[in-house]
Amino acid sequence: MMSDRELLRHLLASLTFRSAQALRDAPTRFGAYRPCDTAMSNAEILAHMGNTMEWCCCLVQGQERPPNQPRAEWAHEVERFYTMLQQLDDYLATDQPLSIPIEKLVKGPIADALTHTGQLAMLRRICGAPMPPTSYFKPDMPLDSIAEMKAEALGSNR
Repeated sequence: MMSDRELLRHLLASLTFRSAQALRDAPTRFGAYRPCDTAMSNAEILAHMGNTMEWCCCLVQGQERPPNQPRAEWAHEVERFYTMLQQLDDYLATDQPLSIPIEKLVKGPIADALTHTGQLAMLRRICGAPMPPTSYFKPDMPLDSIAEMKAEALGSNR
């Protein structure tokens, strides 16, 4: 049976894969797109996701929450989000203690990032650039594939 920590790493791999599907080959206008005047832009959503994953990295190590980073250009936000995912996964791959129960990570920052990943996927269609169909059940995602998914997500978004 898989440990809770291994299960959390699989959940991060799923977040990585699903977010890469939503970000891969997004048109250049996608980062600035907002469905209405009062909504966050896609780049702002992704910046929030990067801030959330940075917070998650701090939580597992028992560090203070860092201040939110201001929104930057789309490619920078994609890079930052995957860098934070990689840092979190690297820490989880060690035997270092976790300073917060795994359940809180899943209920808080991980669930939040998954929610926003779905939001970005939906906004792709609204923006006129729907994602290609993808099976989320079939992929056998290796746990160490964050760098590969980051490269796919950045693809034509650089």
